[in-house]
Amino acid sequence: MRHFLIGFLSIFILTSAQSQENLNTQILSHVDFDEGGSNIWGFVDSNGVEYAVIGTELSTKILSLEDPIHPILRYEVFGSNTSWREIKSYKDHIYVATDAASDGLTIIDVSGAPDTFSHVIWKPTLTIENTTGIMTKAHSLFIDEENGIAYINGHNLANRGSIILDLKQDPNNPTYLGATNKFYCHDSYAKGNLLFSADLSNGFAIFDVSDKANPVEISRIATSSNFTHNAWISQDQKYVYTTDEVANAYIDVYDITDLSSPKLTDKFRTLDNEGQGVIPHNTYTLGKYAVTSYYTDGFIVTDMSRPDNIIMTAQYDTYDGTHGGFRGCWGVFPYFPSGIIIASDINTGLWVVKPEYKPACYLEGKAYVRDEQGALSPIQDATIKIIASQLALDNTKANGEYKTGLVTPGIYTAEFSHPIYGKQTAEVELKAGELTLQDFIIEVQTFHGTVKDKTSGLPIFNAKISLEEVASSAVLTETTDENGNFSIAVNNSSTFNVLATAWSYLPVYLENVGISSGLEFELEPGYYDDFSTDLGWTVVSTSPTGHWEIAEPFGTQVNNQFGNANSDVDDDYGKNAFVTGNNGTGAGDDDVDDGYTTLTSPSIDLAAFTSCEIHLSTWFVNAGGNGIANDTMNIYLENGVSRIAMERIVESNSQWLAKTYSVTNDQLEFTNNMRIIVKAEDYAPGHVVEGGIDKFWLTSTKTNSVTDYNSDVKIIPTICSDFFDVSTKENIKSISVADENGRKVYSIQNLSTANEALRVITSHWHSGMYFVEVETNKGKVLQKIVKL
Repeated sequence: MRHFLIGFLSIFILTSAQSQENLNTQILSHVDFDEGGSNIWGFVDSNGVEYAVIGTELSTKILSLEDPIHPILRYEVFGSNTSWREIKSYKDHIYVATDAASDGLTIIDVSGAPDTFSHVIWKPTLTIENTTGIMTKAHSLFIDEENGIAYINGHNLANRGSIILDLKQDPNNPTYLGATNKFYCHDSYAKGNLLFSADLSNGFAIFDVSDKANPVEISRIATSSNFTHNAWISQDQKYVYTTDEVANAYIDVYDITDLSSPKLTDKFRTLDNEGQGVIPHNTYTLGKYAVTSYYTDGFIVTDMSRPDNIIMTAQYDTYDGTHGGFRGCWGVFPYFPSGIIIASDINTGLWVVKPEYKPACYLEGKAYVRDEQGALSPIQDATIKIIASQLALDNTKANGEYKTGLVTPGIYTAEFSHPIYGKQTAEVELKAGELTLQDFIIEVQTFHGTVKDKTSGLPIFNAKISLEEVASSAVLTETTDENGNFSIAVNNSSTFNVLATAWSYLPVYLENVGISSGLEFELEPGYYDDFSTDLGWTVVSTSPTGHWEIAEPFGTQVNNQFGNANSDVDDDYGKNAFVTGNNGTGAGDDDVDDGYTTLTSPSIDLAAFTSCEIHLSTWFVNAGGNGIANDTMNIYLENGVSRIAMERIVESNSQWLAKTYSVTNDQLEFTNNMRIIVKAEDYAPGHVVEGGIDKFWLTSTKTNSVTDYNSDVKIIPTICSDFFDVSTKENIKSISVADENGRKVYSIQNLSTANEALRVITSHWHSGMYFVEVETNKGKVLQKIVKL
């Protein structure tokens, strides 16, 4: 037993936040221990005195807050030099775990506080599913104080799930009851017979632990950033709040009224430093509020009264440095009867803060466009912003809905903005704890048109129309109906670049088009996709992260090179590609991890063909990690029954590479249900695995082209500069030429040139590869040429 005063500590007593940011908070004191801080917890002794218990690099420190302006060090338990200590309490005992040393579980008896303290080190021998060993470490712990049950998470035994202990009989020597052992458990929360397990890349799970010896998993889902760090339940037990411990991640809210199927209702991240790599850490609930340690953003208080509209109402920033990374506020404890919040900072120690819990003011509504006929349609991806000192905004969803708010009541200007539809403002009165509704309606014109099959003249259902406004580069998309029609609301004065696409057709691209009420696209059959729009490729994954997705690639760095692609192929339409994981700021934030992700094309009809060439640009990086890089990206062609491997990519190459795969009917029987499959896979030991594909197109040769007639059609020269000549003994019905992107550059029909040469002028074409299709009364011939 030792009794220390604060004299040897470096302590700062402040009456204002000084250089630190604050919102509805007042600092009472700050103690810098000159050694890194880890997590923090609190307890109240039998005399009603409140105490802070904080982990530091060298010890666990207990400080009395009988005068919160002058904390007093009452007890200290030294252990291994480690950056990791996790703390919870049960009645008059404190439990401390560490994941970075073999200190076991430290159990501190505080029943004699403030004068008498003692502790023991507990390292039990346990058997978990046929694995026996000494528990020497754990990542975190939770204690269900109402029932006297402890959950020790991420320990060193078996699969490192959650060990369940009974503390009631002997708090200094807990009784082992059982364990979860399916996945590593990073942190947990328990209430009665329910355990909420935060399992990082394996999401969060809900267990029935009514039989502690046999926990039963009820459900498991992935959180919004696929790295579930902690979970905490709302006071009414209808919602679970989670954090993902990765850059730019969120606090998620899940409705758990149906335990078998949790549903995301909202996700929140601090707006002031959005996109700067700030990481949420631990969130805790207090009545209708949540209090969250948020690393370099300090800690925040959010009003959770409306679970689908989370509003920040208080903040104190304990860290006065650059944003992002694992620095700043590690933990926070908001449960003192006095209302004081204590926070631990990795860099600066203990902070004692008095918060003011204020209710949020809510602004919600929808944004619409109204066309010439008065019909309303929702606007997606518009920004609704409250003009105020507290940043408050939201982007509209597919149904036009937005939800935002702030903490200070008053009369404000709400601003609607959209790159195509412009701006609109409205005056709104916001009241504490109340909802204000405000819709925005934008008057527009409509861009009408039709998409048809050029060969049959029939309408194309589910074709994609993409309008890129020339002035802003903003893009609007629409899908055709069963009659091939589309209608897109646009700003009256805009001009657009228009792209019409559909699977099994070649795209049509028009530049600088004004508002049209009858534009007609005729698409020729063929296969081309550069992922400017979603034409129906499907994704199946076993990896928790790094799934294939269509996106404008966001480049990440690994070993001084790009891991994830930093842009799409530069000679196609749009800016999108298919990439494996496009979230986070580091190469390992959203790469393929511990499994595979598979991308499959829609069906390709090659039944009438004898050979084909598949053109595809690929990206693959496999770097970092332990040992020799061992991961792959495989590209297959499948006919519905069997498949062949067109390429197995093992060599890391951080650039787009254009590939051509030639396949014949002899290698794989061609059917009307061919599919391209791209599988990126991470094998143990793990490495950074990032893949990408872009600019797919296909050329093929039909069976009826391989005849005497096939040799009769002559295209000379096949490597040309200013022209080439087409000749045949038959009458030529048509000649069409497409570039390597499938875009038609030349077309002529209804000719009668038997035994005559027809000259096609190419001097104005760009250099590159082209495909000449000649149709006579005997059929079609496809010939590849090169323009110099």
